[in-house]
Amino acid sequence: MRIHRVLIVDDGGIGSSKLGDCLAADRIDVSVAESGRDIIAIADELRPEVLVLGATLDPVAGCDLCRRLKCEFPLVDVLVIVSVADIQDLEAVVDAGANDFAVSPIHEPELRRRVDNLLARRI
Repeated sequence: MRIHRVLIVDDGGIGSSKLGDCLAADRIDVSVAESGRDIIAIADELRPEVLVLGATLDPVAGCDLCRRLKCEFPLVDVLVIVSVADIQDLEAVVDAGANDFAVSPIHEPELRRRVDNLLARRI
Protein backbone atom coordinates (compact mmCIF):
# COMPACT_ATOMS: atom_id res chain seq x y z
CA MET A 1 0.00 0.00 0.00
CA ARG A 2 1.38 3.41 -1.00
CA ILE A 3 2.14 5.93 1.74
CA HIS A 4 1.09 9.52 0.97
CA ARG A 5 2.91 12.48 2.48
CA VAL A 6 1.08 15.56 3.76
CA LEU A 7 2.77 18.66 5.17
CA ILE A 8 0.82 21.13 7.32
CA VAL A 9 2.27 24.65 7.56
CA ASP A 10 0.78 26.66 10.39
CA ASP A 11 1.83 29.32 12.86
CA GLY A 12 -0.64 28.05 15.44
CA GLY A 13 -3.95 29.28 14.09
CA ILE A 14 -5.51 26.06 12.81
CA GLY A 15 -4.32 23.69 15.51
CA SER A 16 -1.92 21.86 13.24
CA SER A 17 -1.09 19.05 15.65
CA LYS A 18 -4.78 18.24 16.16
CA LEU A 19 -5.41 18.35 12.41
CA GLY A 20 -2.29 16.29 11.82
CA ASP A 21 -3.68 13.65 14.16
CA CYS A 22 -6.96 13.71 12.22
CA LEU A 23 -5.13 13.09 8.94
CA ALA A 24 -2.70 10.49 10.24
CA ALA A 25 -3.76 7.10 8.97
CA ASP A 26 -2.30 3.87 7.72
CA ARG A 27 -1.59 5.40 4.34
CA ILE A 28 -0.86 9.04 5.24
CA ASP A 29 2.36 10.32 6.80
CA VAL A 30 1.79 13.80 8.26
CA SER A 31 4.50 16.34 9.06
CA VAL A 32 3.95 19.76 10.64
CA ALA A 33 5.97 22.96 10.11
CA GLU A 34 5.32 25.73 12.63
CA SER A 35 5.95 28.55 10.16
CA GLY A 36 6.43 29.24 6.48
CA ARG A 37 9.95 30.55 7.05
CA ASP A 38 11.93 27.54 5.81
CA ILE A 39 9.12 25.77 4.02
CA ILE A 40 10.88 25.45 0.65
CA ALA A 41 13.75 23.55 2.27
CA ILE A 42 11.35 21.46 4.37
CA ALA A 43 9.19 20.60 1.36
CA ASP A 44 12.31 19.74 -0.64
CA GLU A 45 13.37 17.31 2.08
CA LEU A 46 9.95 15.75 2.78
CA ARG A 47 8.51 15.81 -0.77
CA PRO A 48 4.85 16.03 0.29
CA GLU A 49 2.06 15.30 -2.15
CA VAL A 50 -0.32 17.68 -0.38
CA LEU A 51 0.58 20.83 1.48
CA VAL A 52 -1.94 22.45 3.85
CA LEU A 53 -1.30 26.17 4.46
CA GLY A 54 -2.75 27.57 7.69
CA ALA A 55 -5.30 30.31 8.05
CA THR A 56 -3.44 32.79 10.17
CA LEU A 57 -0.64 33.31 7.72
CA ASP A 58 -1.02 36.85 6.38
CA PRO A 59 -3.16 36.59 3.20
CA VAL A 60 -0.53 38.30 1.04
CA ALA A 61 2.27 36.24 2.59
CA GLY A 62 0.16 33.09 2.27
CA CYS A 63 -0.47 33.74 -1.43
CA ASP A 64 3.20 34.53 -2.00
CA LEU A 65 4.18 31.32 -0.22
CA CYS A 66 1.67 29.32 -2.27
CA ARG A 67 3.01 30.84 -5.49
CA ARG A 68 6.63 30.04 -4.51
CA LEU A 69 5.71 26.48 -3.55
CA LYS A 70 3.87 25.87 -6.82
CA CYS A 71 6.83 27.29 -8.74
CA GLU A 72 9.33 25.05 -6.93
CA PHE A 73 7.05 21.99 -6.66
CA PRO A 74 4.43 22.15 -9.44
CA LEU A 75 3.15 18.64 -8.69
CA VAL A 76 2.36 19.38 -5.03
CA ASP A 77 -1.32 19.99 -4.37
CA VAL A 78 -1.91 22.96 -2.07
CA LEU A 79 -4.93 23.34 0.21
CA VAL A 80 -5.15 26.82 1.76
CA ILE A 81 -7.23 27.38 4.87
CA VAL A 82 -8.31 31.03 4.97
CA SER A 83 -9.50 32.80 8.10
CA VAL A 84 -12.33 34.74 6.45
CA ALA A 85 -14.42 33.92 3.40
CA ASP A 86 -13.51 37.19 1.70
CA ILE A 87 -13.98 36.84 -2.05
CA GLN A 88 -10.77 38.77 -2.85
CA ASP A 89 -8.73 36.50 -0.57
CA LEU A 90 -10.27 33.40 -2.15
CA GLU A 91 -9.58 34.68 -5.66
CA ALA A 92 -6.00 35.54 -4.68
CA VAL A 93 -5.49 32.03 -3.27
CA VAL A 94 -6.74 30.44 -6.49
CA ASP A 95 -4.65 32.83 -8.60
CA ALA A 96 -1.60 31.86 -6.52
CA GLY A 97 -2.06 28.25 -7.59
CA ALA A 98 -3.96 26.66 -4.71
CA ASN A 99 -5.73 23.46 -5.72
CA ASP A 100 -8.40 23.88 -3.04
CA PHE A 101 -9.33 26.15 -0.14
CA ALA A 102 -11.46 26.00 2.99
CA VAL A 103 -12.60 28.53 5.57
CA SER A 104 -11.34 28.33 9.15
CA PRO A 105 -12.32 26.92 11.52
CA ILE A 106 -12.19 23.74 9.49
CA HIS A 107 -13.72 20.64 11.01
CA GLU A 108 -11.68 17.47 10.97
CA PRO A 109 -14.03 15.47 8.68
CA GLU A 110 -13.99 18.29 6.12
CA LEU A 111 -10.19 18.52 6.18
CA ARG A 112 -9.93 14.75 5.80
CA ARG A 113 -12.35 14.78 2.84
CA ARG A 114 -10.52 17.61 1.08
CA VAL A 115 -7.09 16.00 1.52
CA ASP A 116 -8.47 12.60 0.45
CA ASN A 117 -9.93 14.24 -2.68
CA LEU A 118 -6.58 15.81 -3.56
CA LEU A 119 -4.78 12.50 -3.02
CA ALA A 120 -7.38 10.59 -5.05
CA ARG A 121 -6.64 12.77 -8.09
CA ARG A 122 -3.08 11.41 -8.03
CA ILE A 123 -4.02 7.76 -8.37
